[in-house]
Amino acid sequence: MIARSARECLLYIQLHPCACGAPNPAKSQGVHSTENGLVARYAGTCERCGRENTFEFTLAPETPPLDVYGGERPSQLICPGQFALHSDELAARWPADPATLPADKRGAAREELSWAIRDLEEVAKFMVDGAVPEVAFTSDAGLALYRAQPGRFRRMRLEARIEAYRRLVAALGGTGRPATMNAFERVLAEPGSFAARKELLAEWKRKGDRRASVLEKQLALFEAAKAGGDVDPQRRAVNVELIRDGKALAGELAGLVQDFKFQRGLVAEIKISGADFVARAAKLFTLAPIQHVTITLPLPSVIAFFEVPQLAKLTSLNMPLLGAAFGDAGASALAGCAHAKGLKWISLNQDELTLVGVESLAASTYLADVAFLGLDGNPVDPTPVSQEVMEGRYAGARPVLAEQLEKKFGPRRWLQVPENPEDWPPHREALAIT
Repeated sequence: MIARSARECLLYIQLHPCACGAPNPAKSQGVHSTENGLVARYAGTCERCGRENTFEFTLAPETPPLDVYGGERPSQLICPGQFALHSDELAARWPADPATLPADKRGAAREELSWAIRDLEEVAKFMVDGAVPEVAFTSDAGLALYRAQPGRFRRMRLEARIEAYRRLVAALGGTGRPATMNAFERVLAEPGSFAARKELLAEWKRKGDRRASVLEKQLALFEAAKAGGDVDPQRRAVNVELIRDGKALAGELAGLVQDFKFQRGLVAEIKISGADFVARAAKLFTLAPIQHVTITLPLPSVIAFFEVPQLAKLTSLNMPLLGAAFGDAGASALAGCAHAKGLKWISLNQDELTLVGVESLAASTYLADVAFLGLDGNPVDPTPVSQEVMEGRYAGARPVLAEQLEKKFGPRRWLQVPENPEDWPPHREALAIT
């Protein structure tokens, strides 16, 4: 059986009670790798009859967002009639007039009606020429519903019902997105928060989400490294898992970028052309808590690039080897970019910056808190350096130009002699954790 998400696995189990008729007790037993891919196992003993119930699902390569059952393709586990019946079940629990609901019930109503909408959105994925064909109904209950009410599986009727449920959710103060998205949304909003990731880990483990494995291991790795332990064996084990499963775990994002890297259990670092970043940033930052971006050619106009609001979410911006496509005009655009004020680490190596461009950067109040701004390989380079003065001992230094720039424009962290020359330049991931 091929499943697209943990949520789909759980609904399938709900639709298949124990042989004695009791609700199926199967719970997640984790995910393991096989020659056919990742397999999620669910098992449990029925309290009524003592029967052991076991389910194994081969997980589809694509990882959908948390608030849906799957991607664009229809389910291979659950037929459209079953989704429709589940939607009916959820919606029937709540009155048609939201004003009659007490305040303490409104949150649960929003949640269940949101999933009723998601059920109907799954029905729509089976449509061919504006209607779901009879051949798509593979369950007895689903086929019976279709034969009794074929009209409800036509696009117009289905969309009308979805819209009605959305109005109910809006009246209850919601958006139509299930509250189960909250933990992931918190990570997106607070990408540097360790607590937010632990909250997400707890949710994913509870739901049997296969992404919990790497998240748990990399968080443990981070804590072990912080405590000064030997983390090489753990790091190697996680790297093996990421080499094998990283693309599947990254989901849709993997197809939108040139390269990506997991940090603290989630995709945090991407490599992408400047043109694609401008076109795709709005989507990318809904898929992962991205904090580090490396930009390659082609680059659109630097003005267009630095107008992208998602730059405000970044800790580091690496834009090397862009040459004349960046130049002093790029430095000026960066210097005037309000979205850049959260950046802590920037590299503009070999970008053809002259004194004009470097002075623009030094004059910028938006870049005053940048810890490192690398300008190696440019005609003008005031970047401080770390020098080994004797074996194992380092000292910081800076060019005369760095001193001159600070005299002219005031103190700038990125122009000052490194306080910790043994760790210079600072690792951008170390600057990303709040």
